[in-house]
Amino acid sequence: MTDRSVRNVVTRAAEQAGVHPYRIEGGRGESHEVSPHMFRHSIAFRMIRRENKRLEDVMLRLRHATLQTTDEVYGHFRRR
Repeated sequence: MTDRSVRNVVTRAAEQAGVHPYRIEGGRGESHEVSPHMFRHSIAFRMIRRENKRLEDVMLRLRHATLQTTDEVYGHFRRR
């Protein structure tokens, strides 16, 4: 399967299920915006905001090469 076909399957399934993802800036998104990559962001958000995991834990789960990468992408999820 190509990347595009995987994305199409995920998007189609989200549309059929009526999934409306939460947006970081608030509100809900549209089903056609759901993508496989969105799941990575959802996992990171859940780990940091709901499970109080450290960025190091997120780095290991998402298989980032460095903590700096994880911090640049997901550091804003941390509670200050």
